[in-house]
Amino acid sequence: MSKFFFILFFFTSVLKGEGNYLLPPFLSLALPGGGQFYNEKYIKGAVFATTEVFLIYSALLQADRRRDVNRKLANLTVENPNYLSLRNRYKSERDFYRRDRDKYIWLSIACVLVSMGDAFVDDHFKEYDESIFKNLEINTSFNRLEFCFKF
Repeated sequence: MSKFFFILFFFTSVLKGEGNYLLPPFLSLALPGGGQFYNEKYIKGAVFATTEVFLIYSALLQADRRRDVNRKLANLTVENPNYLSLRNRYKSERDFYRRDRDKYIWLSIACVLVSMGDAFVDDHFKEYDESIFKNLEINTSFNRLEFCFKF
């Protein structure tokens, strides 16, 4: 574990620099929400971190449940009077837990990729001047939308 943190520290110190847009996505890949925390988007980072941890935990939980059902299936004997119904039920439960586990794995991969993309974009637009929008006024009514820009 200490090697992981050493490598992470090494890459962050090497990659850190002005105009280097690779660091936030790398941090998002290494740590849940790491790129968002680096970009000082703390709420977004907490949301990504919580979501990634939940999805990974759910995938591990479904894998444990599938393992338990596999043990039950292996210990099932033909002498059991409900052998066929139990075998079918255990097989369907095993397939359900496998599909559910796979779904959580894919969702966690998607969440990491979205987190990396978001960290990259946030870092890219960090120095963007938002003062030009202070003079923008948006007026809405029932069937109309107006944008007024004051010079």
